[in-house]
Amino acid sequence: MKRSLSLLLCAAILLLPLSGFGFYEDFVGKEVSLRPYFASGLVYIGMEKEAFNALTSNLMGKDKEAYYTWILAHEGFEVYEATKARVLDVSFYEQAAKVKILEGTHRGEEGWVLLEQAVRY
Repeated sequence: MKRSLSLLLCAAILLLPLSGFGFYEDFVGKEVSLRPYFASGLVYIGMEKEAFNALTSNLMGKDKEAYYTWILAHEGFEVYEATKARVLDVSFYEQAAKVKILEGTHRGEEGWVLLEQAVRY
């Protein structure tokens, strides 16, 4: 029983690069148009992963006061839908992508967005 479980685990580890994990890495370095998660037309971006996670939690919990506290503290910012960005990194487990904004008032700034806001499946 232990041996078959070990073999199964080894097979899963060996086949992991052939699964969807590699798909996301293909987007690193690519230019994308950011899409909003909500119908507001705005894409929220956390400057660091901690800020990104807090902004996401605040929005999902509908805690706009806490959300704007992070924004006003310059820990995050918003850009309009279809803003061009370059994907710098992808975190599959956190479902996040680090992007560099290529246009608009936040041009040159980097931050984290939800993976589905940057990557089209």
